[in-house]
Amino acid sequence: MQARKKVQIWILSGMGDQSKVLLLLTRPERGTIWQPVTGWVEDGEEIRDAALRELHEETGLLLSSEKIQDLDSTIQYKVQKPFYSGLVEESSWVTFTSVTFQPTLDPGEHVEAKWFEWDEARKLLPHSHQVHALQKARTR
Repeated sequence: MQARKKVQIWILSGMGDQSKVLLLLTRPERGTIWQPVTGWVEDGEEIRDAALRELHEETGLLLSSEKIQDLDSTIQYKVQKPFYSGLVEESSWVTFTSVTFQPTLDPGEHVEAKWFEWDEARKLLPHSHQVHALQKARTR
């Protein structure tokens, strides 16, 4: 079975102790969880391009290719969801902004966006692979 590809993109603002991470709250039918920008790679699409597209679709942020960094953190896991069941291969990306901004949310996916301190964000993440990716993003 071939894995379906997915991306997660961390948006970080500020530096050092003043830095924050943007998390999006999913709609109730999607589990009501806090998460970074995430999304599926479309057929024939390059992974970096998928990350940039998802950033734009879910936050309104339009970036050039060099403004996003691959965290070299790809994992595989199985999911059993109504919209997809099977193997997923998810890669993690990060981008930095000098200021916090209010994203333009996709109302079909998210109901809220909020900037969190590191420790608070880590505690809200439902999956250990997300915590690991956030730690990698923080060290960049």
